[in-house]
Amino acid sequence: MPENIYPYVIVGGGLAGAAAVDGIRERDSTGPILLISGERDAPYDRPPLTKKLWTGGMKVEEVFVHPQPFYAEHRVEMLLDTWLTELDAKQHMLRDGAGNSFRYDKLLLATGGAPRQLTIPGGNLAGLSYYRTLEGYRQLRAAAKPGKSAVVIGGGFIGSEIAAALRMNDLSVTMIFPEEWLVARVFPESLGRALTDYYRAKGVNVLTGDMPKSIAQRG
Repeated sequence: MPENIYPYVIVGGGLAGAAAVDGIRERDSTGPILLISGERDAPYDRPPLTKKLWTGGMKVEEVFVHPQPFYAEHRVEMLLDTWLTELDAKQHMLRDGAGNSFRYDKLLLATGGAPRQLTIPGGNLAGLSYYRTLEGYRQLRAAAKPGKSAVVIGGGFIGSEIAAALRMNDLSVTMIFPEEWLVARVFPESLGRALTDYYRAKGVNVLTGDMPKSIAQRG
């Protein structure tokens, strides 16, 4: 397949990737930029995924860092829903799963992180949401009907925020996590326990010091 050559390649479509586009354009207004992302959406802000999108304070179209025309106007080519399989730093070459190769002068790896996958039986069942992306929000939002029940595994920032969002949208919510209070890796005990009590007062069933051993589908 033909090989494409770019002065700048950014791998990762998060805030760091979007900020890199802005930074490059401050120094070079014309050099073509290739942005490769495994997501199907252009770069967007992630905090609204557990906050304003659930409260009505923001619409999906408002979470994107730049309007769609921005990228074409600034000579940024985006390859979305694309995963790379090879990086040859000596040859300045990348290759994707379809066999396409890309050469670069300068490369930025801004891939971010990913949620830890459950290793218990049923941890890969269809319908489980390892919540982090805008596509994950769309799927969960469609399923989160008032009166339904939800189980949130994990008591960190994201788990706490999505549990609150689901409860505010009239779902029955159960949280389960191995620590003794919410956001235990960051909050001191007094604050963490106060927050845990507050969640319980708001109707969230909080199970501390525990983790599921398996997940099964019924119906």
